[in-house]
Amino acid sequence: MIHSLATDIEIFKNLFSATFVDLQDYLKVFKDCGEKALTECLTVAEIESRLDKVKSDIFYISDTDDSQLLSLVEYINSKEAHFENDVPVRYDVFGYNNQAYDDMLFKAFMMYFNRFDNTKQLITKLKEVSDKIISLQDDKDAFWKDRELDLIRKYPLPWATVDLFKVYALNSAGVNIDKDTGERQKFGKSLKQVSINLKWHNLLDFKLPPIDDEEGDIYRKKDAYRGMTNEQLNHLITNDFDRYILPKYVEPMLHYNKNDVYLVCEIARQKPDEIKLRYSLGAAFNLNLLCAARSSIADKLLYKFYSERSGLHEDAFKNLRTQRTALSFKKIIFPHIKFKTKQLQDLLEEMKKVVIYRTNKDSFVREIDFYGTTYTLATGGIHTQDKPVILKSTDKYVYVHHDYTSYYPSIMISYEVVPAHLNRKVFAKMVDYFKQTRVKCKHTDDKDGFVVPGVHNKLAAEALKIVINAVYGKLGSSTFYLYDRLAQMQVTINGQLMALML
Repeated sequence: MIHSLATDIEIFKNLFSATFVDLQDYLKVFKDCGEKALTECLTVAEIESRLDKVKSDIFYISDTDDSQLLSLVEYINSKEAHFENDVPVRYDVFGYNNQAYDDMLFKAFMMYFNRFDNTKQLITKLKEVSDKIISLQDDKDAFWKDRELDLIRKYPLPWATVDLFKVYALNSAGVNIDKDTGERQKFGKSLKQVSINLKWHNLLDFKLPPIDDEEGDIYRKKDAYRGMTNEQLNHLITNDFDRYILPKYVEPMLHYNKNDVYLVCEIARQKPDEIKLRYSLGAAFNLNLLCAARSSIADKLLYKFYSERSGLHEDAFKNLRTQRTALSFKKIIFPHIKFKTKQLQDLLEEMKKVVIYRTNKDSFVREIDFYGTTYTLATGGIHTQDKPVILKSTDKYVYVHHDYTSYYPSIMISYEVVPAHLNRKVFAKMVDYFKQTRVKCKHTDDKDGFVVPGVHNKLAAEALKIVINAVYGKLGSSTFYLYDRLAQMQVTINGQLMALML
């Protein structure tokens, strides 16, 4: 049995809060809305009324109030996996970027809660950890090498984490390109931005009132702010999360925090398939995929299947790569590639003389006009340049659209296109398994049985499509064990030439 919770943390200079919402109860309360936005089914008043009925647990400690400290510790510890009447029970905690942030704060809280004389010192420490995590979020190398963060990271929490930020690839929702270096930098989507996509009824952003005398007097006790007016403090301290939370602001802050947790629940309610996919595949293949983006699912399955089929531990092949300096098309093009027309024969002979040193889209491009159609051949595939036109079938003419079934994987299987450092038979059979199983899942109704045990055939087909598409892409990834650019070019160059032979 799995109990599902959603959570979010807030941390200020003098306050630490953690809110938990029973996700299963949330889904139950809004079951009649299906997967539609709540605002499409209910009035704002009805939504608020129902939200008040959802089970939740809210904790906070401040520099002057430690009454909930041990209650929070006990609550976290109570989420340890256990047996109830011989039935295994575990807790899965959903969040937004919680694997990189909230989990780290929960771990730090559990590590440090009994190491200080008072909550003021504890909260100061937690704020330091929070600030460090945020400051290093764009420097992954420093983030992973920091000694304190590494120690905190190793602290075991009692629950399993589900990070929707990663599940839906919202950590790489867009790309910025540096004007000077041309470097591509991915950026994420904030929970506030997601709330707009969800058509959430209450778009909250936490904003404190200007610093008044009561709060200003707290700052003026410190040498750095001594003698400053409230106006000067407001100009100097612009980040609300770097301010002190007065007792009169605690309730609105907790309301804001709870609203964010509801948003986590709403993502899971409106978009459940991605979550179901990870639970199903994880159970079927004995892998933890709860925080895995689709690309990561493919990586984990490719590691697992090659390890099982080769008999090698992952460590024996994960760092293998085949490095190539020059790629000669004469070695790449299959011997059975032949054309009957002189124009295409000349093109083939010209291509056999090509040598490239990179595999980007500009390293090889050829255009050919053939029977009124312009074809473009490149490292990524073949395309035609077509004039816009509407074609309709008639009694005299029928237009048919042909599609290859897993074309690139099929080439890899049929011609044993394999990275030079891997076992040819093992790799080809692995790709063949992914292709055949995916096709079978695609064309099998659930009522006729699950092809992959425990996984709905539609979900399994979607997952395996991700994997087989990733296989080709990973041939060109220097960070993955399939890296061999010769194999990559064997797939694309021969693939388009065989298409042209038709």
